[in-house]
Amino acid sequence: MAGFMRNASQFKWYHWVGGITTGVASNALIMAGMGKTYRWYYADSEKSAKDFRARYGMPTEAQRLEVFSWLAPSWDSTIGEVERGSAAERGRNEHVRTARGDVLEVAVGTGRCFEALESGGEVRSYTGVDVVEAMLEVARPKLGALPFPARVLRADAHRLPFPDASFDTVVGTLSLCSLERPSVALEEMARVCRPTGRCCWWNPACRAT
Repeated sequence: MAGFMRNASQFKWYHWVGGITTGVASNALIMAGMGKTYRWYYADSEKSAKDFRARYGMPTEAQRLEVFSWLAPSWDSTIGEVERGSAAERGRNEHVRTARGDVLEVAVGTGRCFEALESGGEVRSYTGVDVVEAMLEVARPKLGALPFPARVLRADAHRLPFPDASFDTVVGTLSLCSLERPSVALEEMARVCRPTGRCCWWNPACRAT
């Protein structure tokens, strides 16, 4: 250690600046290379998606909701298994378990967040909403196992049927991409959240808190 300190003392300021600059430049080159690799790797998928949209157009909201209705009965055994141990499940647990007080979950789906809400131990009451009734039919039987009063109801995230400042925590996970007007839904979440509360919408590539 003493020898290292003696050697370090011989470095001038420009040696340190040069070392830091080299490190930053190297990291920048690595990140640029990763970005190019990502674009190259997914180029075929992006082209296929663009070609599909150009030929068939984007699905309507009604069509997307119909797909979710069709998937709902098998959601836990298919999508749920894919999510098990994934970044999606870890992210959901990390963010949702911090919910406290009177909680609203927007786009509850089949109740994939129930375990995280229970593990946090600070939920006083729970309300979950989803516009897809078939999803709620899967979620409802799970409510009885929760250690706090809980209900789910059919409602549109763009027009939440609650007064201003109704909840201490408003959460949503992995669903921004499924909404017709995400910005409107986020505004609605903020509206029904109490001034001292917390509003958190988590997506792997987009977190809003």
